[in-house]
Amino acid sequence: YERLLDVPDTEFLPMVTGERPVPADIDCAVLQKILAFRHSLTF
Repeated sequence: YERLLDVPDTEFLPMVTGERPVPADIDCAVLQKILAFRHSLTF
């Protein structure tokens, strides 16, 4: 989780939107929950 706090917003947002793959070194349960929530939204 703490590794996510060090990721700049300009790198984090593309990962959440699916424009960029999630690097293995920051992949964690918290990030997976964020991604699952993001994919549950409808626009």
